[in-house]
Amino acid sequence: LAKGIRERRWLPWGAFMAGLSIGIRSQAMWLTIPLVLLTMVWQRCAGMWWLLSRPVAALAAGGVAWAVPLVVASGGVDAYMRALGTQAQLDFAGVDMVWLNPTPRRLALSLYETFVLPWATVPLAVVIALAALAGVVVLLLRGRQALGVLLVTFGPYAIFHLLLQETVTVRYALPLVPPIAWLAARGIS
Repeated sequence: LAKGIRERRWLPWGAFMAGLSIGIRSQAMWLTIPLVLLTMVWQRCAGMWWLLSRPVAALAAGGVAWAVPLVVASGGVDAYMRALGTQAQLDFAGVDMVWLNPTPRRLALSLYETFVLPWATVPLAVVIALAALAGVVVLLLRGRQALGVLLVTFGPYAIFHLLLQETVTVRYALPLVPPIAWLAARGIS
């Protein structure tokens, strides 16, 4: 998808992989769909027909590649929807998340669990955070397009994660580690 920003031929392949990735982990939608949409906006000069017949069709094909076998294996659409509903109930039961507990304390804990715990120690997290902030400043001065792509790609997942996931489970924050590390590297360099 990142290559698709500059070279149109990569966009359908990226869109297909985005659709496929959602079947592997549904949260991937928050990382891939915004970038698909951004890339399609940048490639709008290709025309609406090309966008619908190539990237949108590829995204749909990637989704169908996992959705049809999953629905069949579940016993049909009704059985799949019941299973999905049960899973959604379990995801919200007994989980302390900002969406269900919108307090400043829960938000502060979620921010700590998301941006400190993946780095294992507070001192390391502070160093990374300061370097990442320096990276943001560098990109504001010299790389606004890259910063925009980073925000579009990882911002929706960060919001989803902070609001709707159990942030104490550090592995859910792992998709946010690469952009923070990249920003820190930019800041240090």
